[in-house]
Amino acid sequence: VDYIKEFKMKMKKVLISLIFLFLLTTNVKAMSMAPTGTSKGGRGSDIEIYLTLNRTSSEKEVSGIDGVLSYDNNVLTLKSQSNLLATSNWTELSPVSNGELFSYANLSLNNLIKDTSKNIVKLTFTINANAAYGNTNLVVSNLNATDINGDSIAITGGTHTLSILSSINTLSS
Repeated sequence: VDYIKEFKMKMKKVLISLIFLFLLTTNVKAMSMAPTGTSKGGRGSDIEIYLTLNRTSSEKEVSGIDGVLSYDNNVLTLKSQSNLLATSNWTELSPVSNGELFSYANLSLNNLIKDTSKNIVKLTFTINANAAYGNTNLVVSNLNATDINGDSIAITGGTHTLSILSSINTLSS
């Protein structure tokens, strides 16, 4: 009977350890890229959005990244974009275009992304004059990242919500 109690206690400890390990691994943040920047604006105004790469210091350095930015063309018009890594030997292989693949790489393999948070590209949008009031989303998805050896790095996307305000709210905000 004592060995049954002892076995149950050991199993309980194993179960608690497994639950603790599960909780630890589910809270680990993986590398991600998401749109960040302006969170509200009125019809006709320009907003700035950044595609921001976030990584932990223990993750591999990034030598290339590609993905898709999607947004509602009825609400936003892409006015301009700027490669913020151009001075660090990063090349824009394919520019950002709604629903199309964008791609940036460091072809010289110098100045890899080591920062835990780095803006890759700055996008300026105009909120269309006929945009409906309310919220719209910009979504980064279908991401791929590579390290110095060209090996794939796990990466997730993200969403940024932009509030389209009436002109009265825009003036008071």
